[in-house]
Amino acid sequence: MSRTSKSGFAPQERAGGAWVGADALEGLGRNSRVWVQTQDSDGNDEWSSGALGVSNVSGTCSVTLDNGKTLTAPTSSVVPANPSIMKNVEDLTQLTYLNEPSILDDLNTRYNQDLIYTRAGPVLIAVNPFKKLPSAYGQEILQRYRDSTCTQPHVFLVADRAFNTMRQDGVNQSMVISGESGAGKTETTKIAMQYLATLAGGGGMEERVLQTNPILEAFGNAKTLRNNNSSRFGKLIDIHFDSSGRIIGAHIETYLLEKSRVVHQAKGERSYHVFYQLCGSAEEMTKDLGLESAEKYRYLVNGECVSIPGIDDAKDFQHLCKSMLAIGIPKDDQRQVFQFLAAILWLGNIDFTGDEATQVAAGPALGLAASLLGVRERELKNALITRTITTGKEKIVKPLNQVQAGEGRDALAKCIYSSLFDWLVDRINASLADNRKCSSSISILDIYGFESFQNNSFEQLCINYANERLQQLFNQHLFKLEQDEYTAEEIDWTEVKFEDNKACLDLIEQRPAGILSILDEQCIMPKATDALLAEKLIFALEEHPRFRREAKDPMVFHVNHYAGPVNYNTSNWLEKNRDVLQADLLQVMVSSKYEQMQDCAARLTGSDVKPGGKSKTKLSVSQRFKGQLQTLVKRLNDTSPHFVRCIKPNAQLAPSSFDPKLILQQLRCCGVLEVVRISRQGYPTRYPHSVFSERYSFLLPPEMQAHQKASSAQMCLVIIKHFAIQDKMFQMGRTKIFLRAGQIGQMEDLRARYIRSAVLIQKIVRGYVARRRFRRLRNAVIRTQAIYWGERARREYEQLLRQHYASMRIAATWKMYRARRWFVRAVAAATTMEMAVRRWLVRCRCARRLSDRLKRQEAVQRKQRLDEKKQIGVMRRNAKQDRDHQERQASHSKDSQLKEVQDQLEEAKKRLQAEAMHHGDTHPPLSAAVQEQLETERATSRECMERLIEQEVAWGEQMDALLPVLFSAKASLVGDTNADHVGNSLPAFHAIAPLTHLRAGAGAQNSPSMAEGKSSSAAAPADGVDHLNQQTNEQHAARPQATPATQAVSNLLAQFDHRSRVFEDDSDFIVEVKDGRAVAEMDPEYELKNLKIRFDSWKKDFKNRLRDTKVLLKQLEKLPAHQKDARNPPVRPVANSAMDPRDDSDDDSDNGTVSVAGTAPPSEAPPPPMIVKKKKGLLGGLFGKKKTKE
Repeated sequence: MSRTSKSGFAPQERAGGAWVGADALEGLGRNSRVWVQTQDSDGNDEWSSGALGVSNVSGTCSVTLDNGKTLTAPTSSVVPANPSIMKNVEDLTQLTYLNEPSILDDLNTRYNQDLIYTRAGPVLIAVNPFKKLPSAYGQEILQRYRDSTCTQPHVFLVADRAFNTMRQDGVNQSMVISGESGAGKTETTKIAMQYLATLAGGGGMEERVLQTNPILEAFGNAKTLRNNNSSRFGKLIDIHFDSSGRIIGAHIETYLLEKSRVVHQAKGERSYHVFYQLCGSAEEMTKDLGLESAEKYRYLVNGECVSIPGIDDAKDFQHLCKSMLAIGIPKDDQRQVFQFLAAILWLGNIDFTGDEATQVAAGPALGLAASLLGVRERELKNALITRTITTGKEKIVKPLNQVQAGEGRDALAKCIYSSLFDWLVDRINASLADNRKCSSSISILDIYGFESFQNNSFEQLCINYANERLQQLFNQHLFKLEQDEYTAEEIDWTEVKFEDNKACLDLIEQRPAGILSILDEQCIMPKATDALLAEKLIFALEEHPRFRREAKDPMVFHVNHYAGPVNYNTSNWLEKNRDVLQADLLQVMVSSKYEQMQDCAARLTGSDVKPGGKSKTKLSVSQRFKGQLQTLVKRLNDTSPHFVRCIKPNAQLAPSSFDPKLILQQLRCCGVLEVVRISRQGYPTRYPHSVFSERYSFLLPPEMQAHQKASSAQMCLVIIKHFAIQDKMFQMGRTKIFLRAGQIGQMEDLRARYIRSAVLIQKIVRGYVARRRFRRLRNAVIRTQAIYWGERARREYEQLLRQHYASMRIAATWKMYRARRWFVRAVAAATTMEMAVRRWLVRCRCARRLSDRLKRQEAVQRKQRLDEKKQIGVMRRNAKQDRDHQERQASHSKDSQLKEVQDQLEEAKKRLQAEAMHHGDTHPPLSAAVQEQLETERATSRECMERLIEQEVAWGEQMDALLPVLFSAKASLVGDTNADHVGNSLPAFHAIAPLTHLRAGAGAQNSPSMAEGKSSSAAAPADGVDHLNQQTNEQHAARPQATPATQAVSNLLAQFDHRSRVFEDDSDFIVEVKDGRAVAEMDPEYELKNLKIRFDSWKKDFKNRLRDTKVLLKQLEKLPAHQKDARNPPVRPVANSAMDPRDDSDDDSDNGTVSVAGTAPPSEAPPPPMIVKKKKGLLGGLFGKKKTKE
């Protein structure tokens, strides 16, 4: 398998034994820090740091290691090291020297400081710490990422960017979390879900989403040799959001549960967690279900491991029950689920005795299993030890041996657990479903990592097949799409090579010669075995570069995956792929008294099964899994993916242990190294021209904002120039502007300051308004209180005066109060009216200005439409005049031709009658010869007429294609933006000048050349002529000898082809000069007028030549056959010398213009000289003689 070099990767690639590129040793001085490849005590390669010594001419150099030793090593084993200031960088693309030891050193430095997250361009690398890190996931850290005040690499930052991108762009997002088993994918998924739940909220829905994790972990995770909490299934969690960004629901999809783990585990591994949690639950639960300790059950002790250090199964079981209750599974349904799990454990304890006629051994296991499943003990016993075979109308009961009975028992246990798991997932989805409209979603994919054991079976093939699919998705988004976009935008960029795993995917899934296709084919065969399957695979795939057979074991073959070669053993592949339960055991499940068990039986058959009913044929495991993967990849392609690569630092699952060799292998396998390279060399920041201009144009000074009326691309250049961004840090694409990493920060900071300033101004203004209102209210209260206390004091004073002064002072106070109130209201009313009038005047002024602007725009548009209609009217009148003229000529030509043909026929008849009367019956051969000559001349005449008609059809279609080209060129020269609209409204040339042969009948209309011309004339005018030339050449080859008539038509066709190509090239060249794509010493407007004059002159001349050719053909029809044969030289009609293609080189005049058919150049001065960059067509040859660099 092709993979990256063990010593490094581009830009440090090997060439002749030395490093070349950016990381070469050239430029390094003595005592420079370098990395040298050495060997440890076990003979494994490792990188050691040291100081560069003296380099020799022989390709070696001396390096002084950090431990004081000095060694001489080839320069190919030495790479430069980054300076000390570059240690502990957050993004690997920021490293000065990009090589493998520098990347490993940076990851190791951060890992030792408990900084487990590092960026590799757009990919987040997460190294599993194998210990708790409360400081990395506390509420304070979460709040900092939520407030966007922290930009350090973290899974919170990836989830935050996905959420914000979803809110801003309205595009569904996805987080693809991948890595080997034990790399921490499940924990990373839970952390991302917790952050999204905190960020979005949802009125309790987010809590239900989080409560699904304990349930899925208990029923789908298990302890393996590489991980204590390994996911033995894949899951895609779709979190739904409404338009306001709140969680309204979720949906979970699961992929390929490892059912074989229920009945068998490797040494040192456990079955699924839920079994051990159930056995360690409360005493009354175990007593109710008849359970004992986990050591008592065969299905739980196969791996010789029933506990995990640091894991409390009883506590986890309580958490599981709470989570099931939170998502809507009541306690009665929970108990039934645990009851079926207990039945599976007791099924595993059923033993069998006897050789031929197997019997169930005595013990409580059978009775307890039947009771827990809700079936009769006798029916379960018979289904386990016998098999019913139906032959026609008869049923034969066949006893099973111990091996067959044990396989049936294990198959029943696996099917019950699988269907129970699917039932739980459906209940979870029903609980998380919501009827509200989903605006957008974020999908989180947590799927098993690449697996390679000493003995790999069908499950490992499916798991590695899924990883191959995800790796292809990773390559497509980060490599193929990136480089394809650079190519489409015409960006100057060096393509990065990466490993494509399409060949491995074809080996697995291609039809009909793929591994899965051959497996499905063998499953259909009644006498197929696993050995025959292995032979079939070796016979069909032995020549594949990714496939290799095992010489020692015929049942084993090797597949070279993207992560390395893996050996597979085909034992039990057919049974695992069929996944079929015996009809007797299935009938036992259907006969259960529990409705949930009947639903499980229905899931096994893919249909609703009733007691005594038949099941439908279902797909194989490989077919179902392949379809699920295709749906998964299609869903991820419809989203904007964010990739998180989890790395396993060591194989011992020990904290603070860093294995460089293991980590480097994972970085190579998952493509992180190529991601760093493409991110460093590429342009990660990109905006469409219009978006970039609209986002940052308001940051320009007022005098530079006058360029806003220019195009978006020009505005982008103005912004780039204002912020002094270097040319090498950005590139302008066709539709987007591309910037290197870090170049957008200054503009974003300034934009944020502008926005904060605007918010601050609004805050100050609103505060001023609020304070002013408060002061008014406070003054009013003070005045009211003053009036009240004054009035109270006066009343007290009036009470002392009692009589005379009391009435006078009360009256005076009342009058004063009324006058003040009226005055205050009058002032307030006047102020309000004045404000209303001023607002109305401002609105009127704005409306008047807007109305005037709209009227001016409508006037300009109306004038443009009138000009277009005038131009179309002029062209239609000219077309009508040409059509009338050609109709008159065609009518006259038709009458004269018909009369000539009739005269010839009459004359031939008379001559034949005269010869017959003169010779009588004595000379019959002479009459036959004359008749044969007459037929020959008629055939020649018809052939020439047909070729002439084909020429006219091709000429008319060339005119249809040439007229829009000339009109578009003219529109581009004058800057008419409605050129496409006017060009589409031009009448077809067949409508302007109908061909004369179309009146001849349906034969000409149905000619192949005309049909082909109509379909291709608009796209490429010369294609119809080329095709016609090909047909003409084939007809010439079919004839034994060319005639003068055919030679004349061929000459006319060649001249027409040459002239049409010249006109097309000249028109394209004029458009390129006007657009600035080519530069020439010419005036485009004048040359367009001149080209129109030449076209009109050539059109008239070509019509005359067509008429001359017709006359020549008629004359040849009248000649006898021996005279025709005697004229061997080709007949060429007289043509105007100005239209001869050989005279094109004589069209240059002294003043730099072109004179066609005697037309004198205009008297205006020649255009100013311009620099020529492109030569094309006739005008390119005339004006494109000077070439210089701009």
